Amino acid sequence: MKMRAKPHVRQVTMTMALVLMLSLIWTFPGLAKVPITMWLSSQPATVTPWAESFQDNFNKSQNEIELTLEVHPSVTLLREKLIVAMAAGVAPDLFYESNNVIMQWANSGSAIPLDKYIDNMPDRKDFIPDVLESMRYKGHIYGFPFSVWSVGDVYNLDLFVNSGVGQVNTWDEMIAAARKIRRENAAGQVEIWGYARSLNNALYDFIDLELAMNQLGTTMLPPEATKAQLNNDAGRRALNYIIDAKMAGMANTAAASTRLAEGKVAVQHMYAGYSLVNLAEAHKNINFSFRRYVGPEKGRDMIHFNAGTFMIVSTTKYPDQAWKVLEAFIKPENLKGYILAHGASLPSRISQIYDKDLQSSQYLQELVNTLHAPMTPYGPMHPYYTDVRIPAGELLSKAVTGESAPQAALEEAERLINQIIEEKMSIQ
Repeated sequence: MKMRAKPHVRQVTMTMALVLMLSLIWTFPGLAKVPITMWLSSQPATVTPWAESFQDNFNKSQNEIELTLEVHPSVTLLREKLIVAMAAGVAPDLFYESNNVIMQWANSGSAIPLDKYIDNMPDRKDFIPDVLESMRYKGHIYGFPFSVWSVGDVYNLDLFVNSGVGQVNTWDEMIAAARKIRRENAAGQVEIWGYARSLNNALYDFIDLELAMNQLGTTMLPPEATKAQLNNDAGRRALNYIIDAKMAGMANTAAASTRLAEGKVAVQHMYAGYSLVNLAEAHKNINFSFRRYVGPEKGRDMIHFNAGTFMIVSTTKYPDQAWKVLEAFIKPENLKGYILAHGASLPSRISQIYDKDLQSSQYLQELVNTLHAPMTPYGPMHPYYTDVRIPAGELLSKAVTGESAPQAALEEAERLINQIIEEKMSIQ
């Protein structure tokens, strides 16, 4: 005959089992840790040792989360891998992305809104407002920026002084300065260019038109728009300025960066700020300056920014723990370590922008000084931006190179963008 344990005996046994389980967890904390995986990509080699150190220090600092931080070569290649990983149920919890592409992940449901976390941040106001707000789509923020870099115009001030040209503040003044600084030799060959665009290609022309339209107070493609709006007065004025500036400067920009380094270009347009420090270090005999883009009128100057961001992938089982990892990443001491390791980015924290350790040269200070409103992302913040930018940009390029009339290019580009958006929306 089986003896049945008395109630109080069963209770004691259960209590002892619970105590044993808790003691095991305390003794072997890894058994209870939540696994969080973070994919970081498109980083210089100097970031990898920092990332390993951050991972180790984070895992030692607490008993709740076990972080695996993977550093990958290219975010472009990783995007397709993320889609496959999500379908297979093996995606990371945190994914690095450029801010101007976040909208596509939000629109596809691949990223979760971060508002409930951000709203409870005691230091939310320490992050550059324009950069943080660029993550907003349909009323919610889907990515959190930790680093930022500016793209603007780099000036050779020596050429301005030697030509007797003062500071320029408007589009018209820029074109006039480019014409005045331009120098030809006796054979009619150009030796000094007053203005050069960094590139001549579809993507560059698309982004440049969006920039000029932003300076006119509008955009070709609002974040939630189903129709483009570039065949209008603002689009025409913007495209004509781009064409006029190019004609006043260097028509073929293939050698623009080389000529800039040789001291033969007065202004190079849409220059990545993170390249300036190395340029200036290699050519100390040239007095360079990095500045915001001049606008159609004085006071409408603007700067491009791009930002490194993290999003929480929607397939994660542990969004709260993923946010805790991100919180740790953006702590002032950790973010400073990352910025120093990267060597070419600036922090998204306002309180750290003027940190002397992060401004090792005059040119880094100039980059910092450009980061104030109004700022604009590197291209329209629309979920189908990556789908429309090259096809539409190819049509705009024909106008920039003189192969088609500006009006025709704007009409065709708008029509094509609308067609692509309609097709994308029909298969969602």
